[in-house]
Order: sequence, then C-alpha cells, then structure tokens
Amino acid sequence: YDPETVDNYEAGIKSEWMDNRLRVNANLFYMEYDDKQEELQLPDDNDTGQKTVVENASTATIQGVEVDVQAFINENLSLRANIGYLDSSYDDFTYEGIAGPVDLSDLEFRRAPDWTGSLDATYEWDIGSGSAWVRGAYHYIGDHFVNVENSPELENDAQSLVAASVNYSINAFTFSVFGRNLSDEDGYIHGYDVAGLWSYAATRPPRTYGLEVVYNFGE
Repeated sequence: YDPETVDNYEAGIKSEWMDNRLRVNANLFYMEYDDKQEELQLPDDNDTGQKTVVENASTATIQGVEVDVQAFINENLSLRANIGYLDSSYDDFTYEGIAGPVDLSDLEFRRAPDWTGSLDATYEWDIGSGSAWVRGAYHYIGDHFVNVENSPELENDAQSLVAASVNYSINAFTFSVFGRNLSDEDGYIHGYDVAGLWSYAATRPPRTYGLEVVYNFGE
C-alpha cells in the first residue's frame, strides 16, 4: 500500500497568569487525510478463513479543540483540567470487495470519542531528605467504537476512569503505591470482526493495585 498524507492546520495559545500560578493553553486543529490507510478484515477467497489487509481506502476530515488549565493553588497543591472535543468523519471510504465495491463512508472513526476530559490533583511535601506526593486523577472518555466496521458489540459506552497513587522519592529511587481503574470500568481497547461471524477484542485491565520501585541510573 502507498503512504497516507495529512495536511494539519493548528492555531493555539499558551498563557501564564497570576505570577505563573495559572496556565491556560488552548488549541484548534483541522486535519485533512488523503489515501488514509485502513485495516480491513475480508473473507479469504482461497478458503473459508479471513484475511486482514491494509489499503489506502479513505479520505477523511478531523477537527476539534483542546483546552488545558493548570493551577498552582499553593506551594504544595496543584490542579490540572483538560477537555477535548473531536469531530471526525470520512469523506470517502470505499474498497473493492469480493462481491463488488463496498462503501463505508457513513461509519464513525474507531477509537475517536467526541468528548474527552480529565481532572487531577497533586499534593507534594518534603519528608527528610526526600519528597513525597499524593495524586488523584479522573479521566472521562465518551462512547466510541473500537473497530473499523462499527460492530455494535464492539462499542464502548462512556467511561469514567479513576486512578490514585502515593509516592516517595529519595536520591535515585522512587517508590509508589498505586491504584488504577478504581471505578472498575469495563471497556475494549481495540477489536476485530471475524468474517462477519463473531468479534473479539482486547479488554481494558480491571481495577488494579500495585507497588512500583524505580531507580534512575542517571543520578
């Protein structure tokens, strides 16, 4: 298959207020894809199986806006919020199937929710010769499909993901106790259809707890 190309136009602003205690960044973008590469699951014309092929099957337009705000409440506490809106659509998405041309232009982009957002808070303080911080985070992902064909069984509902961690850093070591997906949201990361007979997908890890130790050899 040939390369895909994209013309990307962006306009944004980065600003700092209140003696650099408040940072506001915003970005508008507009993208035009040509010869966009798509992974297609097709019946294999040599046997009863399926083949996955990549073709330059579509042209598409993607546009949206992102806003990021970070506030340093005091020397210990910082907050950060982010929101994004994405409008993505195929201008043309056709390929030559076994029975003739197939038009998928009305489908939605996979893994492209209209709305995403996040909010996190970090509290830091010194302990002895090291530093500690506690962090909590919330992440919203709007409903979206995870496969090209928009199979109903491979659609994610809107998800609200929560994570938290307690961390301590001293010298070259960082110790962390963490919890991820604390809301135990079910969801798919990506998925595929199998010859129109069934679908399979990789799932999001469930509620997870752990202990992590990092050593930085550069220090």
